[in-house]
Amino acid sequence: MLLALILLVSVVGVFSVNNSVLDLLVMVVMGVVGYGLRRAGLSPATLILPFVIGTLMEQSLVQTLMLARGRPGYLLERPIALALLLAGAAALAWPWLANISYSRERSAP
Repeated sequence: MLLALILLVSVVGVFSVNNSVLDLLVMVVMGVVGYGLRRAGLSPATLILPFVIGTLMEQSLVQTLMLARGRPGYLLERPIALALLLAGAAALAWPWLANISYSRERSAP
């Protein structure tokens, strides 16, 4: 009963924004994708978060490059921007490096 109520409120809310069936289809597809991610043991937040903050990051990058007159190296000259870029690179590389370290420890005699 609760699932039916949540589904009804979701459908009415999505349709009432733009009166568009396409919005309903997008909602259904995203629901199926989220369900598939849960079944695969992945967090749907990792897919949704880039959609939410991606446009903000893109706008900030464009604004920064306009201030730097199109020089991408400007981001490497500023200490805070460089620290954030390095932290992002470390966050991306950490699982890969941890997996290599774990594989070496496991294969060592």
